Amino acid sequence: MAQKFKVLNFGILPYSIAYDLQIRLLKKRMQNEICDTLIFCEHPSVITLGKRADETHLKVSESFLQKKGCMIIKTDRGGEATWHGPGQIVGYLIINLKELGYGIERFVTGIEEVFIKLLKENFKIKAERIPSYRGVWIDNSKILALGLAVKSGITMHGFAFNVTNSLEPYSWIIPCGITDKKVTNLSQFVKRLPSISEIKEMIIKEFVTVFGYELHYREKNKPYIKIYNSEKRDTEEILKSERLNKLCVTAR
Repeated sequence: MAQKFKVLNFGILPYSIAYDLQIRLLKKRMQNEICDTLIFCEHPSVITLGKRADETHLKVSESFLQKKGCMIIKTDRGGEATWHGPGQIVGYLIINLKELGYGIERFVTGIEEVFIKLLKENFKIKAERIPSYRGVWIDNSKILALGLAVKSGITMHGFAFNVTNSLEPYSWIIPCGITDKKVTNLSQFVKRLPSISEIKEMIIKEFVTVFGYELHYREKNKPYIKIYNSEKRDTEEILKSERLNKLCVTAR
């Protein structure tokens, strides 16, 4: 039987709110109160420092970042330093690996496969993995970054897919601790891009295919992606409005 799967889709969401939402959903997934969940959002400009990051991964001062309107946040995901901002699709994954039948290495490889297939099938772009480095690459430049944490067999954190975001902020850090590679985005290769919502649809399609989920639409002839009110800044309000205390029925 295919696993149940739900998508929550936000616009721009502050990093702290997205993190709090992940923690609350993680606890609910541990108690089997919700199904596997993908959270889509974008963040205001923020540099996050993973478990392996240190001050040498920042190439500019905190006062410089403040003037640029960019926050710095230490987090419990794997990896080093990365940047998030508008135009970048962030996906947070609350997934029970045991129920899915995946180990963490296979799961990460599967996420990479989602985007390699997406780029090939929708944009005719050849993307690939690079030995020793996680993520997805085009011509030696990273377009997809990955960073996960696993707690009691449930994942949190996830991926960042560069679409139309600025590339300047990557000059402020050593992205993912890698000094000899560049960072790119989809707009460097595609002149007429689909909308962010359309690209999210592509991600969902490949995600359910790669991982064996079966997605069911609630209403025929209506897009699956629903934009939840990005002005909701309170996590409790989000949880209540989405009825996340009940078992998901979006997919099976």
